[in-house]
Amino acid sequence: MNDRDASNRLLGTFCALAAFALAASAWGDVVTYKNGRVVKGLIDRSNRDEEKVRIETATTKLTIPRTRIQSVKEESIAQGYIHIGAEHRQRGKLPEALRAFERALQLESDNDTARALVESVQSQISAEKRMVREEAVTRIDDLADEARGLIEQGDFEQAEQMLKEANILVPNDDQRDGLKSLLGELYLAWSDERQDKLDRVGAEQKLKLALGADPENPEVVNRLLELWEDNPQERENAANVYETLLERHPEDNNIRKKLADLYYKMGDSVDAVTHYMALYQQSADYQGTELEGRLIEMLERLHKRQAADKNYEEAIKTYHLLAAIDIEADPLGYLRYDYLMRSSKLAPDDYEGYLALAQFAEQFGMDVQALKHYNLLLQVESARGQAQEGIDRYAARAFDMATMFYERQNYAMAQTLARRIKDEYPNSREVLENVAELLGRTQAQVAKSMQQQAQLAERYVQWGDEYYGQAQFHFQNLFSTERRQNALLGSDRSEARLYYSLARNSYQKALELSPDMGRDPTSPINVRLRDCTARLARLGRGAGRGLDNFGRPINTPQSSIGSFDR
Repeated sequence: MNDRDASNRLLGTFCALAAFALAASAWGDVVTYKNGRVVKGLIDRSNRDEEKVRIETATTKLTIPRTRIQSVKEESIAQGYIHIGAEHRQRGKLPEALRAFERALQLESDNDTARALVESVQSQISAEKRMVREEAVTRIDDLADEARGLIEQGDFEQAEQMLKEANILVPNDDQRDGLKSLLGELYLAWSDERQDKLDRVGAEQKLKLALGADPENPEVVNRLLELWEDNPQERENAANVYETLLERHPEDNNIRKKLADLYYKMGDSVDAVTHYMALYQQSADYQGTELEGRLIEMLERLHKRQAADKNYEEAIKTYHLLAAIDIEADPLGYLRYDYLMRSSKLAPDDYEGYLALAQFAEQFGMDVQALKHYNLLLQVESARGQAQEGIDRYAARAFDMATMFYERQNYAMAQTLARRIKDEYPNSREVLENVAELLGRTQAQVAKSMQQQAQLAERYVQWGDEYYGQAQFHFQNLFSTERRQNALLGSDRSEARLYYSLARNSYQKALELSPDMGRDPTSPINVRLRDCTARLARLGRGAGRGLDNFGRPINTPQSSIGSFDR
């Protein structure tokens, strides 16, 4: 027993003793005045006074001089309470009368008079309550009828006041439902009146009251949602309404779809995914629809946000949901989050853990992370050997790739990779021996290729010069007084344009193969290239004419070398 229980028990004992003492000191009596007045109640005998009598009645406590008393009739305490109860009853105070009669019956359980009085007063109280309740029920119905008429008349304020008064009278269940429905009708009609007066704020306020009064009224809900869904500031209220409706009708997928779409507009990934996923899992009809696209979008956004918040376990779960729906999602994409989750749980000196993490990253293609950990672990004696083995594996794979490029005769790329291996894996001795040999072979092949490119570039320059000479010949003919007549060759303007174009292409190809040729802007190739461009601009005023416009053979150096791009 705690201190509080002990205190309560002590207080109860004290109260019981006090009640016993009070009963012992009081006695039911009838005092008759000399003038004939009779007072009935309980005389206090705890303080005997030969000159005065103290008596408690239903309404007061009296102190009567004995000189005014004709007689005192002694009765039991129970009878005293009966006298007090009778006086209360006579005054219409039925609850007080009942308490007095019940007190008398407690004192004398076999007192038939007290028992009969208790039953009688109880019946009287019940009857009065029934009468009051019947009047209240009737009044509620009357108020509802009057309010309905006022709504039809457009007197909304008076109707509202009557419905509030009816609610105070404590309606029964049927009346309560009717009043809620009627109150909803009131605010809906009031909202229409506000809308007609272009008071959008007032209309919305009344619709909110209508919703509070009758949340099940579909017209109120729809009207309010129409106002809210297009208002970004009220979308959260709209979502709360939908949530309430869905809680009451969890099987209504139409409500769920509207709620999910609303969360999508709000950018609420978590709630949008929750409801879209519930719909998607229920029916295959949503596959390939806009809903699937939105679900994928929200899942993509959600797993990235969860990862940014370092909630990697949830990010992994979300990614699995995404991969199950989106055929374009990498099924192993979640491993990034798995790696980050493992990393976040490692203590700085957990070298075995970091070695396992590096091996995990290596296994699933996270090469940058794996090499970072392997290189750091080279500084730890207990992990150095295994870390170097991991680095050697990467060096061997890089060498295999360089060898592949060499075998495909892409010597420049093979050379670049071999040099990177030397720089990035300086401690992988066995691999470096093979790299040195590969570098020797690639350097020889690159030099040979460069020599071949230079020779080919010279050939393109020669072809360009020949084309340029023929272009110049035809260009000069445009200004000659003796014009050649040769139907096979066509006009000098067309021929000049053709050969300037061929010359320009030849010079450009030479510069692609050997950029060093164009470093000097005054070199012959640059001078002639600029001249070709200028002459083509001059000759090309009007509709241009390229190589594909000529449908006849031309005896030029090109016919002996084929395409420029071979």
